[in-house]
Amino acid sequence: MGNLVLVWAWGKIIFLFSSAIIILFKIWQILSSYVLKIQAETRLQKSSEAETDTKLLKLFAELVWTANGRAGSHVSDKCIELLFEKGFITKEDVASNAMKGKIGDICIVSLPVGLASQEAAIISLAELGKRYKILFEPARVTLESLMEQLSNKSQ
Repeated sequence: MGNLVLVWAWGKIIFLFSSAIIILFKIWQILSSYVLKIQAETRLQKSSEAETDTKLLKLFAELVWTANGRAGSHVSDKCIELLFEKGFITKEDVASNAMKGKIGDICIVSLPVGLASQEAAIISLAELGKRYKILFEPARVTLESLMEQLSNKSQ
C-alpha cells in the first residue's frame, strides 16, 4: 500500500510538472505571436508614414512652384519644329539627349500665377513648415530663397 501511495504521489507530481510545461509553452506561443503582431503593425505604420510623407512632400513641392509665381509650363511644338527646320536641333542631338537643354532654353514657357495665389502659397508654406516637422527645413529654405529673390528684384 505504501508503494501505491508513492506511485500515486509521483504520478501527481509528473502530471503537475507536465501541465506546467504545457502552460508555459502556450504562454510562450501567445507572447511570441503578440510580439510578431506588434512588429508587423510597427512596420505597417512606418510604411504608411513614409507614404503619407511622400504625398505631403509632393504637394509641398507643387506649392513651392506656385509660391515662385509659376502655374506650370508649356512646350511649344511649333517652336520645336522650327528648331529642326532651322538646323538648331539635329538628329544627333535627339540621340544624345542634347536637345533637352536646347528646347528647355527656348521652347518651354513658364505660365505665371496671380499675385494673390502666390502670396497665399507663400503663407501656406510658412504654416505647413510650422505644423509638420518634416516640412520645417524645406519651408525654411524655400522662404529664405523667396526672400532673396524678392530682395534682388527690388534692387
